[in-house]
Amino acid sequence: MVTSIRAGSKNSRALLTYLCAIVIGSLTGAQAADWPEFGGPNRNAISSETGLLKEWPEGGPQLLWSAEGIGAGFSSAVIANGTVYVTGQVGEQEALTAFDLAGKQKWQVPYGGVSDKWPKDARSTPTVEGDSVYVISGAGVVACLDAASGLAKWSVEARNEFGGKPGNWTTAECPLLVDDKVIYTPAGDQTTVVALNKATGKTVWTSAPVNDASAYVSPICIERGGKQQIIAVTAKWILGVDAADGKILWKVEYGKLANAEKANGINCCSPVYHDGKVYVTAGYDHGSVQLQLSEDGTEAKVVWEDQTLDCHHGGVVLLDGYLYGANWINNGTGNWICLDWNTGQVKYDKS
Repeated sequence: MVTSIRAGSKNSRALLTYLCAIVIGSLTGAQAADWPEFGGPNRNAISSETGLLKEWPEGGPQLLWSAEGIGAGFSSAVIANGTVYVTGQVGEQEALTAFDLAGKQKWQVPYGGVSDKWPKDARSTPTVEGDSVYVISGAGVVACLDAASGLAKWSVEARNEFGGKPGNWTTAECPLLVDDKVIYTPAGDQTTVVALNKATGKTVWTSAPVNDASAYVSPICIERGGKQQIIAVTAKWILGVDAADGKILWKVEYGKLANAEKANGINCCSPVYHDGKVYVTAGYDHGSVQLQLSEDGTEAKVVWEDQTLDCHHGGVVLLDGYLYGANWINNGTGNWICLDWNTGQVKYDKS
């Protein structure tokens, strides 16, 4: 429903136009659902919308509006409560811009420093809940803004505060909200995953370190054994963290699995969870793996590994027992892949 955009050029403005034509067009129905965070309301990239077009009309979808000045970025736009929110690099700051559904800019406010490494473009998609918008900057600033006005409610230099160790492309994580907490993955040798109070920004808990760099993965929250746990991915590890207190329940060294000699820590795709099983994939010929969690959610073991669906960006979708996504051939090319969820068998591999 939404697409990643690089928002600093003529082409990027065309992409924002494309997004607005599709997403806002679908929201003109009376009961259209919001898309308030990366991957949608269930963080699984599946929309509940019906009546979508099977193919574009001749000449493409109708242009509703376009906008400029949002800054450069790789993030996705989100929609909540009749407002479109999108992040971008404006000067040496990242800024959040809000539009109404007619394309009128409501406000634009800075919220944190840009990445200290090239490219500096904004990376993180905002998360909207109630009257608040949560963002993470490329420099590891976690912030909460008022959804109506853009005024800052709180801001934490989280990477610095928790001694975070980013990967080469720094921070590209999208905020995960779990009950009264905002989840962030600084990694490093002090901690791995931290929880901040979503109302105040104060630290709720910090997990133990796994002594690794962070990846570029937006974590998910699942329930197993009667407990909520956060599934996070760092440069080398997949781990489950108790959402209540930050205890690491299990960890699996992904860097030693699925064509391990190609592992490089450039993990960008959110995990997929279903019925006690976790799926993780990465690009550059480092393949994918499915894990089975124990009934109480404290152990994980490998079910199968795959070297065909090495998804670089954007993630994969699980639907009716099949995984769908694009693999990595090079940075500009990939094939459409379908895997059987239960076995990992390749159902098709098409260019």
